[in-house]
Amino acid sequence: MKFTSVASFHTNVYGCGVAKFSAELAKRLGVPFCPIYGDVGAFPLLSLKWSELAGEDESAPFFYLDSKQPYGLFLHDAGVPQEVIDGASVVFYADPSLGSPGLWCPSLLTPSKPRTVRLFSFGMAHKLQTAHYAKVRQLLEAAGLDYRLRVSVGLHEGTSLDDATKHFDALREIMGADKVTILGCLSDDAVAEELSNAEFVLAFFEKGLRANNTTVHAALEHGCRVISNPDLETPSPLIYDVIDLEFTERWPSVSLGYSWERLISKMETLCEASASASV
Repeated sequence: MKFTSVASFHTNVYGCGVAKFSAELAKRLGVPFCPIYGDVGAFPLLSLKWSELAGEDESAPFFYLDSKQPYGLFLHDAGVPQEVIDGASVVFYADPSLGSPGLWCPSLLTPSKPRTVRLFSFGMAHKLQTAHYAKVRQLLEAAGLDYRLRVSVGLHEGTSLDDATKHFDALREIMGADKVTILGCLSDDAVAEELSNAEFVLAFFEKGLRANNTTVHAALEHGCRVISNPDLETPSPLIYDVIDLEFTERWPSVSLGYSWERLISKMETLCEASASASV
């Protein structure tokens, strides 16, 4: 997105929710947050709650319209004159009830400390695909996230514990020795308990994800987000149910819907579509 600033009528982040949201949005877009009458640059995103504008302040958006300066809109309520909306290069709404495309406003609370991502992996020890874990670590570290991986062991008949140990040594080397806990051979009840406490399940397979990979079904049934390696032979329902590691460039948010990461990604997609439509 090519916005040069995020501008709002109120800028006191301690006294206005829209101002606090707008300041956080500007931070995440890497642009200044400024008052609507300030130095907004060549292409501002006006984050407005129309009911906060009164009297002559309502003329501010019309200034942008009259000056022919390009601008975008992020609207937090109804009542904005249609000509102001029509004059915008791109329009976002803070809720679908206000218009389309309807987005959302993520949480504005700052965590008191970086959270630890809870990872879990289980299955046959001789089938551990350790090569995929390097990218998992890369994504987590790029996101600045601490993590812990807990691993349940399943030994196939004819597989020795010595063979399995070699896989676990490689896994510790890739993920970090202090990040990996090998839990041994857990009962089904114990695995279910681990799944109830995990945020993400890592499930990688030598020939790609298949419909008969019961570990993935178990994780999905427990409400876990599954990171796996689907391919062209993976049934389409499973492809949509899991996160494809190959095409994942940023660590996915735990939130399924209303995260900042997903909001920015959605805004980028809408901006690209708007730019293509105007060509």
